[in-house]
Formats: sequence, structure tokens, C-alpha cells
Amino acid sequence: MSLDYVGATLQGQGRAAEALPFAEEALDMNRRLYPMDHPHLAQSLGNVAAIRLSLGNYAEAEPLHLQALDMRRNVYGGDHPRVIITLNNLASCQLKLGKSADAETHAREAIEMCDRVYSREHPHKAEAISLLAGARFDQGDRVQARDLILQAEELILKFTTDGATAERIAVAKKRILEN
Repeated sequence: MSLDYVGATLQGQGRAAEALPFAEEALDMNRRLYPMDHPHLAQSLGNVAAIRLSLGNYAEAEPLHLQALDMRRNVYGGDHPRVIITLNNLASCQLKLGKSADAETHAREAIEMCDRVYSREHPHKAEAISLLAGARFDQGDRVQARDLILQAEELILKFTTDGATAERIAVAKKRILEN
């Protein structure tokens, strides 16, 4: 897992291009070491997919996110925070690919799972609501998109420690409210 850690650390520092070789090497190694239903392999798939997403390689990222989602559903048996994160990452990727109906499906599933997994509101839910707002906006429902993005913003403001999610919601809000 140390290669995964190096890749994730570099990505967290905004150095995704440098992170990708470490993450890909970790994925290759984990494919050789672990069975297809192992959490380390699911993590490696998710890491490579997230890095490719951040580099703008959406078409390459989507199948990896789908594989990671299937694997995490099997590993964790359904409702789990790692499944929620993967659903959100997949929805984000699908929005970038112009697949707003698919993104909506995955964002809604993430919202519903958040309600079951967390006993209180959570940044993962704010992220999912923001993604749903983007999907509704892309489908032409500006009113619902506006209401959803404001709901996501209100929710994320309760979690001042999650600056990355707050920033993504602010960007989505600007896109929705300015168009």
C-alpha cells in the first residue's frame, strides 16, 4: 500500500501527473497480489480513477470507477462510506463526460446511502447533492439545480473542516447561478 500512499499524497498536493505512475504501479501490483474482491485492490482502482479524473482523462477514469464501485459493493456488502465516495467520484466523472442521466442516478444513490450510513448530515451528502444539482442543471432543470446547490452549500457550511468539498460546491454554485 505504500505506492498507493505516495500516489495519494502527490495527488493531494495537486501533483496528479506525478502521482499517476505510483498509483498505476500499485494497481498492477495489487492485481497480482490480491483476489478481485479485496479492499486493497478496490482502493487502488479508485486511486487511479480519481487521478485520471483530476487529469481530465474522463473516458479512462469512468470504467475504473465502475470497476471500483462493483468491487466495493461486493467487498463491503452494500451501504458503506467507501461506496458513497465511489458513487460521488463516478457521478463527477459522468458529469464531465456529459452523461447527466447516469450522474443523476449515482448521485441520488449516494444521497440515499448517506441517509442510511450516517446518523447525521455529512460532507459526502453535500457532495452528492452538489453533483445532483449539476446533473439537473445539465438536463435543463435550472430551478431544481439552484435549489439543490443552495442546499448543498448550506450543508457543507456545517463542516468547515472539509475545504475541498466546499470549494467544489462553490464552483458548482457559480456555474449554476450564473447561467
